[in-house]
Amino acid sequence: MLEHLYSLFKMEYEDPMGALRSGSVPGGPGGSGPDGSDASYNVEILLDASGSMANVIGSKTRMELAKEAIRSFASSLPAEANAGLRVYGHKGTGSKADKAMSCASNELVYPIQPYEESQLAESLNQFNPAGWTPLAGAIGQAQKDLEPYKGEHDENVIFVVSDGMETCGGDPVQSAAALKASGISPIVHIIGFDVASKEEQQLQDVAEAAGGTYTNARNHEQLKAEFDWSLEDAKKWQDWWLEEKNNLVMDKFGERSDINKIEINWKVQNRSESHKMQHALLTLQTQGKINSPQQKQDHRHAQRILLGNGRPYS
Repeated sequence: MLEHLYSLFKMEYEDPMGALRSGSVPGGPGGSGPDGSDASYNVEILLDASGSMANVIGSKTRMELAKEAIRSFASSLPAEANAGLRVYGHKGTGSKADKAMSCASNELVYPIQPYEESQLAESLNQFNPAGWTPLAGAIGQAQKDLEPYKGEHDENVIFVVSDGMETCGGDPVQSAAALKASGISPIVHIIGFDVASKEEQQLQDVAEAAGGTYTNARNHEQLKAEFDWSLEDAKKWQDWWLEEKNNLVMDKFGERSDINKIEINWKVQNRSESHKMQHALLTLQTQGKINSPQQKQDHRHAQRILLGNGRPYS
């Protein structure tokens, strides 16, 4: 009988899952967005550490000037961005006896992560100009470094700073083409650092194969300017990320408010069901169709029915 009465008075309860926002809000360092989704801005610099980087421009070596430009650039990136530094050709010497060792030297000395001044400085101090130029291998390794960051909201940038062409027998143009087709979708900037005109063609071809740009920087100021060009894009990404984060906060407030309204409506509806059931039982008692002990027992049973349907009863 009680089940029949409940079928007469039961009400439709709104599903609270409908109030949950399903949109994914991106943003944040290391692929950790405000809501845990994948989104990041990642810059990886590939730095040629071959022996010719010891050549002097003004009063400093090419390598010293490159390190200064990298420090300045990394320190200017938004706090939410990641930076990484890979060096190649930094072991051995330029002699044929050391060629195999030097061509195999290809190291991510500063893993892709938010900028940390002392750690980057320590990484830059680990190496000096040394041997040969395994450019193709460095590009291939950069592709692997950025593989975790190929989500819809990940933005990847690769800088290649080199003062010459491949000398280890690899094919950097082929590596650049593979990078472009990898799904990482990087923005690639090839910076020739005081490169001789006869060696420029290969670097230009690498840039074209990667769908990127090529510039020959003749001095420290031009090198720094090439890095600084991308800071504007990084700032745009930061503004977008902060806006999305703010939108997420506002959505959460709205979501909580909607769920509270549903909860209140549930309680109102539950009380209404309970009162109608109680009134029906009293009416049946008055009409002599059930006695008082049975009415009390049925009322307790009615409470269990209401609670058993997962509704807040009070």
